[in-house]
Amino acid sequence: MALIHRNPVAEPQIDDLPTNTIDPNLVPTITSTTTSPDIAAPAAAQPTVLATSQTLETSLALSPSSVDSAITGIPLGHSSTISPTSTPTSRSTHETSSPSATEAGGTVSPAEAGGIAVGAAVGGAILAVLVLLAFPRLRRHRRDRTEASPLFAEEEKKNIPRVDSVLDHLPQGFADETFRQKLGKLSTDIKNFVDSFFNEAHLQLDASTEASLQTLAGPPVTASSWSAAFLNDKTRRCVIRLLIAQLLFKSIHPQNDTDVNLLPHQLLAAYQIFQKGPQNSKRERGFGSDIPSRKTLLVLWRQISSHLFPAELRIEQNHAEVGKIAYALAPLHPDTHGSFHRILESLVQDAGQLGLELFADAHEWEPIWTQSHNNVNGAMVVFPGVQLSRRSTGGEQHHDDMEIKVTLTSCIVEY
Repeated sequence: MALIHRNPVAEPQIDDLPTNTIDPNLVPTITSTTTSPDIAAPAAAQPTVLATSQTLETSLALSPSSVDSAITGIPLGHSSTISPTSTPTSRSTHETSSPSATEAGGTVSPAEAGGIAVGAAVGGAILAVLVLLAFPRLRRHRRDRTEASPLFAEEEKKNIPRVDSVLDHLPQGFADETFRQKLGKLSTDIKNFVDSFFNEAHLQLDASTEASLQTLAGPPVTASSWSAAFLNDKTRRCVIRLLIAQLLFKSIHPQNDTDVNLLPHQLLAAYQIFQKGPQNSKRERGFGSDIPSRKTLLVLWRQISSHLFPAELRIEQNHAEVGKIAYALAPLHPDTHGSFHRILESLVQDAGQLGLELFADAHEWEPIWTQSHNNVNGAMVVFPGVQLSRRSTGGEQHHDDMEIKVTLTSCIVEY
């Protein structure tokens, strides 16, 4: 916008007027667009200016007291004044640009471009953080909604392995006939071992030997003490067979409390703890030692643990127990030359393997040391029978379960 200075006192000077003058009273106010001749605008963006359609020379008086302005395009020290006699107002707008902006042709300067890039990067980072914060919530909401659906619950049940599918990976248990054969073989091996290395000489046991045998094998089932059992020279070998059998069977039973142990120490210690049940009064909650469900869990635990236990550890343990058994039999004066220790170790290893197989069986077992019928005078038990405790389910409720005693083998007697 041009700055107009009105000076009512000073009259326009004729000499200062341009040569070509047009009476302002005769020229109407004309608004048009033209380009400043001094400024070359780029072709992409032409500035619009308001001026007269032609270069109009008006009656202007240049006064020294006029205001200089860079916006009017008039040289410094001059200003345009409109004659007070002219009624119409000539509107003229001159738009100028700095040379740098004009030469850039409307493009952004490097500083401005850098600022825009930094702003865009900061804005993008903020947006990414907001998305990352909102995405876990969205996923958690969708997951919770999915897990709450019945279809998801059914799918989860399908993925949980059933008990019978777990047992499919366990080896098949031994049949009753297999156990009978193993028990018969062990009885025969004990008889051959005694016949080969023990004579019929008279034995006199002192008190310490008696106490040691009672600790390892328990009291004899046919007499009040081992010293009394050895008094009869005719039955001395039978008593030695009974002593070895009692010692081996006590060392393979889960309730073993002697120094000789042919079951893996780790399994035996855990089983005895589990067998006791929780030491509290809340048995009615289903975790007592006498609850059928607890017995079922113990059966599964025995099967899985026996299957996973390393065989080499059991063999090393049984090898260490051979020395204890040989020391306990030393007062009976065996012939220890030759293959005595090798055959004794074979007996111990077979007994240990049999004990682990009975431990892994689904049924608990107990040795039988007495005859159930046909008790003949002079008959002496030399090898025990085995009785299994099997559960019979009479219904779907736990209180309908019954425990049945089944005799797997009868005890072996000598006359």
